Amino acid sequence: MAPPIDIGSDKQLFLDDWFIQEMNRVSLLVNPPVKTGEHLMTPDRPWEAARMGAYKTLIDDGGIYRLWYDASSKPGEVELLLCYAYSMDQGRTWIKPNLGLVEFQGSKQNNIVYAPMDQPYNQCHGGTVYKDPNEPDGSSRKYKLFYWMDRHEESEERRRATMVPRKKDDEFAPDHTKGPHQWMGFAFSPDGLRWTPWEKNPVMHNFGDTQNVFFWDEQREKSVAYTRIWEPWRMVGRSETDDISSWPNPEKCLGYDEEDPENTDLYNNACIKYPYAKNAYFMFPSVFHREPGERHVNGTLDIQLAVSRDGINWNRPSRRPFIRLGIEKTFDSLSMYASVGLTREGNQLSLYYTGFDNHHGSEPKPYGGVMSRVVMRVDGFMSVDAGYPGGSLTTKPVMFQGDTLELNFDASAGGKVRVEIQNDDGEPIKGFALEDSIPMKGNSVCCRAAWRDEPSLSELAGKPVRIRFDLVDVKLYAFGFR
Repeated sequence: MAPPIDIGSDKQLFLDDWFIQEMNRVSLLVNPPVKTGEHLMTPDRPWEAARMGAYKTLIDDGGIYRLWYDASSKPGEVELLLCYAYSMDQGRTWIKPNLGLVEFQGSKQNNIVYAPMDQPYNQCHGGTVYKDPNEPDGSSRKYKLFYWMDRHEESEERRRATMVPRKKDDEFAPDHTKGPHQWMGFAFSPDGLRWTPWEKNPVMHNFGDTQNVFFWDEQREKSVAYTRIWEPWRMVGRSETDDISSWPNPEKCLGYDEEDPENTDLYNNACIKYPYAKNAYFMFPSVFHREPGERHVNGTLDIQLAVSRDGINWNRPSRRPFIRLGIEKTFDSLSMYASVGLTREGNQLSLYYTGFDNHHGSEPKPYGGVMSRVVMRVDGFMSVDAGYPGGSLTTKPVMFQGDTLELNFDASAGGKVRVEIQNDDGEPIKGFALEDSIPMKGNSVCCRAAWRDEPSLSELAGKPVRIRFDLVDVKLYAFGFR
């Protein structure tokens, strides 16, 4: 018999069947968020004339929302500029300050913060900003920018030189084992505005021509990076290290498979470690539905959901869009890319994304790209759902710490939740049987479970138990002990 799962006092989200023993007339479902339709930020500056890029990082920095995004000024130009904006009203209004840091067309009156034109690797593509909690405030390395370091000159010629035939003579994909332009690197900043490329660059050999995510994973106590690999088409690769000056080549952690339509790529990853539960990681990959052609660069992209409990083993619980394309001729009708970072207001999460009304691979419209957002309840990515007449879910044996059990659920006017605590053999524990449970109703992100004679949960802490949730017309999102 497998040992009980130690869940401690950590909140548990329903991402998979990891701690589920039995499900009876209930389903594990993905909950797509709600689009706001807001046009939160649009390109309106000369250095954004070709497009306000798809790759963005958003950080809630003590109530100030800070945003870093890429931009380009000429059609067909690969993004070279990293720009900055901020919001003082929880993301509703965005300000592009004149920072006076980087010259563009003879003036420093702009919001550009990094454009390494004079560096040996003069490309800043797909950079993600990370505010490192392990660095003291004011440290020259407090903010870290992880990006693909291409040489912009002759990049198309060199890119062609590394193309190799795949499957058919007219199909090409980059061979990520060859070529001089496949390097990743860092820049550091004390404030997120003044950036210095690291003298130890490059640090990773990889063709990461997407948004490249980096963070310190406290669960694994290592630095981790998520980037693009080619096998032979676009997939998500992962690498980890104890020393960010040296990274092993990334290995596949999420890719297309037989459940996907033909000609499907995973374009980017937008990976985050969820801040409100210990063992929850999410990706919001743009799924690229390629049109057949010489290099398969044309097609549409919408956004799916991928989940993980350790950041290594990933699953897409549904192949349906998490964020769907907009109605034809709207700003997000043909291409969508999720930003890196969530924000929270009370019990509502916001995920930002950039939408385009042109296909990937087509000539972008001048000043293209609109940043918008979707909203959802905290922990609301997936849920265990029951209708009428009801159903139940029972966990595997678990061990917890605490004296209070709290649930995040949404019941209809006629819905309810009851909870039974069982021993590891599946027998109800006296005082915690289903008939003793006080029904929980309504809609709550933090509702305390209770039983009629108020028995003490602390007496069960550290012992193997099973938890049975009896559900009638309910969406159950999460539970946890305190």
